[in-house]
Amino acid sequence: MGRASKHELKKRQAEALQMLSDGYGTSESASLLSDKWGVSRKTALRAIKAAHLEMVADLDEVDKHHLLSRLINQTEQSIRGSMKTKNYGAALAGIKLMHQMVIEPATASPKRRTWVNHY
Repeated sequence: MGRASKHELKKRQAEALQMLSDGYGTSESASLLSDKWGVSRKTALRAIKAAHLEMVADLDEVDKHHLLSRLINQTEQSIRGSMKTKNYGAALAGIKLMHQMVIEPATASPKRRTWVNHY
């Protein structure tokens, strides 16, 4: 197979970005995409890396409150799904995650500096 055109590379990057957005991990994405495109795993990882960099650049622009609300929404959906399937361990893990994302940061007090063992 010859070299991919710029258009093909952009198309691959967009597809890799979609997989990352859908929650696939890097390794799983690389395996699926390399099979689908008929390329090496290394080539698929290059597209995934470019997609990841694009995702990070986009996150820098996103308001943190919007991101937190999206994470809370997805966690609530996961908890609801876990409860429906009677997977209570996963539901508890989701509840714990919600607590860590929302309650703990709101109640955390700034660390006080003490002079114990600081000479």
